[in-house]
Amino acid sequence: MKFLKRCYEVFFLLLAVTSVILMFFDRQEYESFDNLILAIFYVEYFIRLLFAKQKWQFIKNHPLDLLALMPFDSWFRGIRLIRLFSVLKLNVYFKQKFPILIKVFTNNQTGILLLWLVVIIFLISVPISYIEPKMHDYYDALWWAIVTVSTVGYGDLVPVTPIGKVIAVILMILGIGTMGALMGNIAQILSTRQFKNKAQLPFYIKDFERLNDEAKARVISRCQREIELELFHQTNTQKQK
Repeated sequence: MKFLKRCYEVFFLLLAVTSVILMFFDRQEYESFDNLILAIFYVEYFIRLLFAKQKWQFIKNHPLDLLALMPFDSWFRGIRLIRLFSVLKLNVYFKQKFPILIKVFTNNQTGILLLWLVVIIFLISVPISYIEPKMHDYYDALWWAIVTVSTVGYGDLVPVTPIGKVIAVILMILGIGTMGALMGNIAQILSTRQFKNKAQLPFYIKDFERLNDEAKARVISRCQREIELELFHQTNTQKQK
């Protein structure tokens, strides 16, 4: 079983690497083979989704896999790199190294909002690349959409048509709302982590308040002795190390 799993991983790694290499060759010449690779990734993803007990949890835990299947390859061929990142399990690495960041993006409300925002950015960039005369290709439109949503306003590309300006306003509003929700979520998670240990005290504050003064004094005295004892043990342990 372990051997089959290793073969499975190597096979999809080779497919992902091949897909990235094909970025640098003529698309028409290798189009059939390229489409076959994409079809294999589609089938593999939906089979795993089919057998997953919690479908939505599976989607949240594998964001790179889903993003790599988005049909934007004809405009943005760099999307193939995401397939390689997915196969290399970089999402697992980020979970271990950046748990707070992962928790922010897998939060139900924030995760859904960000997912829709990414989809909107990619989709909006398609008509913008045709509508706006100053945006010569899809890459220009995508760059402009990202800069607009992030409210950076770099200024190298700006819409000049009425439709383009309306879309720009919509993207700005979405960007401000999303960034606000994201920052609020991060602050909430950091605050929760900060007070997590305090919430795990060996007694409940409400129960403590129900005690009379003598009982409170005894509890406080015992707690003080326990804290001093633990500090003593901790200091000795550190000296021994």
